[in-house]
Amino acid sequence: MKRLAITALILCFLFISCEAGKTQSGVSGDLENRLEEPEDENRAPDFRLIDTKGELVDLASFKDKKSLILLFWTTWCPYCRRAMRDLNQEYAQLESLDIEVLAINIMERASRIKLFLSSFPVKFKILLDRDGRVADSYHLVGVPTYVLIDKRGRVRFNKNYFPKSDYQRLLLEE
Repeated sequence: MKRLAITALILCFLFISCEAGKTQSGVSGDLENRLEEPEDENRAPDFRLIDTKGELVDLASFKDKKSLILLFWTTWCPYCRRAMRDLNQEYAQLESLDIEVLAINIMERASRIKLFLSSFPVKFKILLDRDGRVADSYHLVGVPTYVLIDKRGRVRFNKNYFPKSDYQRLLLEE
């Protein structure tokens, strides 16, 4: 009886494992994922987020148009405040180089962010990552985190500091 129960469990496990690897089309999940993988492993994960004005911002809309600096931040982080102040001061120069800044707040209420911005205004867009999924897709370790994305949509830098002396080379060289 024990053998029959163990055999049934093994068969059940094998059946569940096989079914988990299939999609609705019946194609193996591994094969389908391999077909959808980007050619360039440094491609920035795409996202769509709402900004503080309620407008939808889609990362893909910047491809082949502008390089990007993503700043992942929170209102309670003193280093984030310094990062936002520094980027705000450099914003005119960044814009002249065709570099856009998007500050992505991680998992805070819109009301808290608006209150923060009323005493700490910035010139660039503030995006709301309400559930933290975008932050997870960029493998954040902490805040602030700077992600530099070139015009081709490749991540060129992802660290907790800004590469002041190298950002132009990273973003503007092909």
